Amino acid sequence: MTQKRKSFTLGELAQAIFVGLPVSRHVTPPSKGTEIRVASVGDIDRECLVSPEALNTVSLCREDVIRFFIRTGDVLVSCRGTILKACVVPPGYEDVVVSSNLMVIRLSHDIDPYVVLVLFRSKTWNNLLRLRSRSSADLLQLTVKDIRELPVPKLSAKNIATIAGLIENSHAYIRHAERAIALRHALITKTCIDLIFSEDNDESN
Repeated sequence: MTQKRKSFTLGELAQAIFVGLPVSRHVTPPSKGTEIRVASVGDIDRECLVSPEALNTVSLCREDVIRFFIRTGDVLVSCRGTILKACVVPPGYEDVVVSSNLMVIRLSHDIDPYVVLVLFRSKTWNNLLRLRSRSSADLLQLTVKDIRELPVPKLSAKNIATIAGLIENSHAYIRHAERAIALRHALITKTCIDLIFSEDNDESN
């Protein structure tokens, strides 16, 4: 009797895993290139990518970098640095490439990207990646092979859907809260500035 597998490797569940673009080698004069948005490890904050408008743009030859464009549902993970960062690419980033301090994991339909995101939070994966890191204990330096060999437990469709729903909802809440904080900050700033200049006008009168 054939035993059912209890786990897979991430490589078995991925369509592709690749390191991002070495941007400095591909910079093109503005007259010959196109301004393209580039996502870097610093653009991941609390498992969310900053808005496309907040990303830096670089003049690149589109045809030369087309394979580095990210897609909705890709998982991005830092491959260098002191902190392991990861996020799932939401809709609206189709014209964005990633730099070489990030790795792109493009999954098959057999696993939800939010499950992989949760696994990157886990002590199990963090400990494995620290052991495999090519650098010191304080600095991660990961390869595609390190990521491909990570173990993924086999999950029921029900649990996958539950995990995905919980994480998506939490990210939506974070984005909503950040927008509310930004609006409140802008309102308070405007009120304070108005008070400063209104007092100045009162004194001059």
